Amino acid sequence: MDIVVCIDKAFVMPTGVMMYSACVNNQDTDIMFHIVADESVTDKDRKDLIRTVESFKGKHVTFYTLDSRSFSELPALEGNSRLNQSTYYRLFLTEILPNHLDKVLYLDGDLIIRHSLLPIWNTDLSNYAIAAVTDNAESTMSIYERLNYPSQLSYFNAGVLLVNLHYWRSHNVLKTFNSFMQEHRSDIIQHDQDVLNAVFCRQKVILPIKYNATLNFYSRWPIYDFSKYKDEVLEARKDPVIIHYTSEKPWQYCRYPHPLENVFFRYQSQTCWKDWPKEDRRPMLKRMRNTIFDMMRKARLWPKQPQMYVDISPMN
Repeated sequence: MDIVVCIDKAFVMPTGVMMYSACVNNQDTDIMFHIVADESVTDKDRKDLIRTVESFKGKHVTFYTLDSRSFSELPALEGNSRLNQSTYYRLFLTEILPNHLDKVLYLDGDLIIRHSLLPIWNTDLSNYAIAAVTDNAESTMSIYERLNYPSQLSYFNAGVLLVNLHYWRSHNVLKTFNSFMQEHRSDIIQHDQDVLNAVFCRQKVILPIKYNATLNFYSRWPIYDFSKYKDEVLEARKDPVIIHYTSEKPWQYCRYPHPLENVFFRYQSQTCWKDWPKEDRRPMLKRMRNTIFDMMRKARLWPKQPQMYVDISPMN
């Protein structure tokens, strides 16, 4: 199995934890991790990632180094972090990866793998460009107005992608990506995810939600319509194959922590990043305000926080 991840310095730790979880739960499968990284990833970072993976039999790593300056003018990057820039690297996989690879499984760094990845890997992609899981925002009509394709074709999340590289090469999709970004620059909000959805709106296989269980599928009061996916959502809540920590990252301070953040910490505690400090990006004034409100809640002088997410039983 060939797995691709795209990282910069900011995502080394969570990506390493994700890779560790993939190795733990796929021990009978040989895996080559293809790590696409820019120059911000240090030699120590690379050694840590290699050691994490190669402690498992049949697991290996190879690196591809990119110059981040080559991607500085991509859409929707103005004023955003370089993390957003690294997400665009997956559009260039046909230029980065060796030609002998016909298929790869792309994984975001903010995932935890809980079960075998072989069911995804063995998905039939004949005449299709990718396989992916529907995004929780697919019922938002403005998406289709922006990207100019019918809502009946749905919208997927790009955090887990089975990529048919043979299709990409034979159809020269990189040229199509570039053309779309030039012609629709002002319409692109969700970065390369928008590009992939627009270009492959008719050339995709939709996977069950349990293979990319994003945060909003755990919402107590979902702002999106999940009715047609009710059984899939319940299955993903009960036993997700892949947890995707969209929005609320366990390694960052969150006002409403992810209901399954304990799963991330369980795997992190078994890696060289076990003592990684939690990031707190809140402005000082907001920290002080939240601390005061927390004290008032304990003293029953302020209402309790609402239950944002469904109750989840402990998971391994």
